[in-house]
Amino acid sequence: MILPRVCQTGIRWLAPMARRMSMLRKKVFLAALVLNAISAVSTSSTLSCLAESTRRYEDIAAKLPSLYMIDEQIKLSPKETTLYVQRAAVHQFRKDYPEAIADFTKAIEMKYKSPEDASDKGQMIYGMRAICYMQMKNFDAAIADSTRAIAIAPGDATAVTYRGVAYLEKKQYALAMNDYTRALQLDPKLPAAYEGIGETCYKTGQYARAIEYLTRALSADSKIPDAYYYRGAAYKAMGNKTEADKDFQRASALGFKPGQPSIYAVK
Repeated sequence: MILPRVCQTGIRWLAPMARRMSMLRKKVFLAALVLNAISAVSTSSTLSCLAESTRRYEDIAAKLPSLYMIDEQIKLSPKETTLYVQRAAVHQFRKDYPEAIADFTKAIEMKYKSPEDASDKGQMIYGMRAICYMQMKNFDAAIADSTRAIAIAPGDATAVTYRGVAYLEKKQYALAMNDYTRALQLDPKLPAAYEGIGETCYKTGQYARAIEYLTRALSADSKIPDAYYYRGAAYKAMGNKTEADKDFQRASALGFKPGQPSIYAVK
């Protein structure tokens, strides 16, 4: 199970704002942008552009900004909601999830919306908090936040997919399938929706259909370890050991660990 476009979303609504900041604030801001990207890698195996950074985790961790720097900026600009989102990203990366939730909640209370992205009607911050809830395995809260995001922006395929992920983890397969199908209707090129349908099909014994959708996911993004793993499992269930072994090897090479969904595989 994977989470789509976390990194791309963060970059889209954080990066442009850095152009208007002082040098010190810009350093803090861009560092937080990196944190969002790294955190996204921890929760989404589709982001192959950051795979090398994930493998060099120790090098990156040594360069993280201190919370003190962001705290000082908040003291100077307590009404700037982006700073709370930045601090939430730092806490999230450090696995301080309750603190991250508190900062995401503060940003929501301050009605955060990206001033640079017209597509953000306020749903993105709910999506970020939903991811954090899923990292805490609080899937009910993640569903609630995703539902709020969908209510704000019904056409946001990513928000719909987030809710599908949470339903899948709760083994509410019919609801997960509904959301993944809806996400594909909104964005027919979304790899995570194909992967979600394929994984749901595998877990409900629809092996041939699982292979079909997981293959579609991999055609759109060849770096999804979950898709390889569950396609391999479907091949194995159908007696095709040769193809199963190939897919298991690919999944392992991309970092998939059986029994550990990629959403929790914080490296």
